[in-house]
Amino acid sequence: MGNRTFYPLDFSQLDSQNQYKLLNAMVTPRPIAWLSTQSKDHINNLAPFSFFTIASSHLPILLIAINRKNGELKDSAKNIIETKKALVHIAQVDNLDDVNHSSLSLESDLSEFDVLNLKTFNHKSGLLALDTVPIIMETELYEHIELKDNQQQVQSDLLLLNVLHIDIDTKIFDAQKHYINYDSFHPLARLGGPYYANLGSIIKRIRPK
Repeated sequence: MGNRTFYPLDFSQLDSQNQYKLLNAMVTPRPIAWLSTQSKDHINNLAPFSFFTIASSHLPILLIAINRKNGELKDSAKNIIETKKALVHIAQVDNLDDVNHSSLSLESDLSEFDVLNLKTFNHKSGLLALDTVPIIMETELYEHIELKDNQQQVQSDLLLLNVLHIDIDTKIFDAQKHYINYDSFHPLARLGGPYYANLGSIIKRIRPK
């Protein structure tokens, strides 16, 4: 084990709250999918999720995991499963307060867009889009996978989303080279607990052949 001292932790013996807390704190920084969805009753929903990454590029698939609450689907997951579509916004650091506030728990018949009085526009997908973010990805549900515990109770919903269309702010995008300009793009990242982060120092390395 070398010279480093490790604390031996049997993860299977921890309760779900401490498992969540530790994983959240250690697997960082995480990008945030700021999801805009709509219910079958046309209630618009907005919520941030940081169990989020790219699952595939040649087949452009995003992966989002949404933990259930008391065994029940969260509104975002339910809406995506039922309507098959979502907008994934990529928030910047200056969106931090709105991202954080949009994580509040509301009744299903209320919309975060209305409660928070956010600037929006009607996206061609039929969903509400935020007018304050540099990247908006239009997606459709590719696959829904239920993650079950040893008692076969569903604990989380794994959503694979196929990217259909992307809108990118011209201030951060080089259309000729298809590059994102990190001098102008300042994405928000999630840490554990109440903590967020920005990119900080950017280090360049050419990949070996």
